[in-house]
Amino acid sequence: MRTLILILFLAGCGSASEGGGEDSSTPTEAAKSLLPKSGTSVSTSSTATSTANGSNKSAVADKPLPIVWSLTVGLDGLVKTTNKTTVPLSLNALLVKAIEVNDLGCWSNDWVTYPYRTTIDIPFTARNGVVTLYVRLIGDEEQISDCKTAIFYHDDKAPTANSIKINDQAAITNKTSVSLTLSSIDASEMYVTNAWNCAYGGFWKSFQRNMTWELGATNTITKVYAKFRDAVGNESACIDASILHDNIPPSLPRVSIANGDAEATSALVNLSLYASEATEMAIFSSYSTCSTSTSGWIPYATTKTWTLPSSSSAMTAYVYVKYRDTAGNESSCVSDSISMPSVKLVYTWFEGSYYPSYSACGFLYTRDYTSVKTKTVTYAPFTTLSSTGRTCDFSRSGSTYYCDWTDNLANCGRVTEYFCNGKSTYLYTYPGALSCVRPSGVPL
Repeated sequence: MRTLILILFLAGCGSASEGGGEDSSTPTEAAKSLLPKSGTSVSTSSTATSTANGSNKSAVADKPLPIVWSLTVGLDGLVKTTNKTTVPLSLNALLVKAIEVNDLGCWSNDWVTYPYRTTIDIPFTARNGVVTLYVRLIGDEEQISDCKTAIFYHDDKAPTANSIKINDQAAITNKTSVSLTLSSIDASEMYVTNAWNCAYGGFWKSFQRNMTWELGATNTITKVYAKFRDAVGNESACIDASILHDNIPPSLPRVSIANGDAEATSALVNLSLYASEATEMAIFSSYSTCSTSTSGWIPYATTKTWTLPSSSSAMTAYVYVKYRDTAGNESSCVSDSISMPSVKLVYTWFEGSYYPSYSACGFLYTRDYTSVKTKTVTYAPFTTLSSTGRTCDFSRSGSTYYCDWTDNLANCGRVTEYFCNGKSTYLYTYPGALSCVRPSGVPL
């Protein structure tokens, strides 16, 4: 703010020098020496009008003029900007009975007279700018001093463009500790509180643009209030900002796989999902991931297509889901499970009676296919196969007969028959034999 001017003067028809700001209530020896000596007279006559001071009062002959030791504007002798409509003039003087003041000029006739006191509150009419008061003293014998000016600044305008934001104007939070952003023009102090209309609960502190604040209520719309004050003491109106506090997670969370069916018919299933007030959800295949992951959030929906995980051993699939609301509150993980049947591939071959043409364990045989043999190969759930079975006829290699097979998944195997002394022994090699040759003409 602007600084006032300290006024120091001694008056006496121009013959007295300025007083240098003496604070004593008694004249200094230098000031006393300016008093007229006994038997002498001042230069004004008893009938002359003091036109130099704009007054029709007559200076009294042979009477010393008032002597001013010091004149200051403001409290405690300090010159200040004020927001009031009066300003204190502090005066130390000799031979004075009154003080006259106006805010028009030294040559004005519109003087206001006040009885002499060391401190006088002087009203003025100028507003929000530089104020000049014109001051002169009236002596005990109606003598009139020189006219002096007292200059200061008036400001009664409160800080403007005031604003407060909570969490950068976020609509909702799940924390009670928030960040405030404040702005104001001309503010030197601020008052922040949770009390309505800044009624109580805060204190004035130096203005700052950013601060951390604790909300006064939870799980409701809550407000923070602020007002601002400038260096003179002008105070703004109370303003506020609001935010919704919510630390309650989405309720009634649930998930259902394939409408609750006991067994899945496909790896691709439909999930039915629900949680009250949820805006996001995250879906996982394991509980450990669901409970610890901070990613994977997608917009909330009541249905979602999901692929069950493939496994050669697990016959049950699980789905875990958690939900999150606008404030960031997360629900617990909920889950559902469903059975996953394995895929089985049956291989079929024929077995019959063998009749040796020569001695036992010879290499010429005839066979009569009288029975069917099968072998089942199990695959992971939802493995895609082009058929449910395979067949092949035995080929002969000496006294050994075998059946080679392959499938559409590049699996292969061999069924081998060893026959000797009227008995057959079978060796099954499947799947994944290192070398598999499909016999010519073997139907697959």
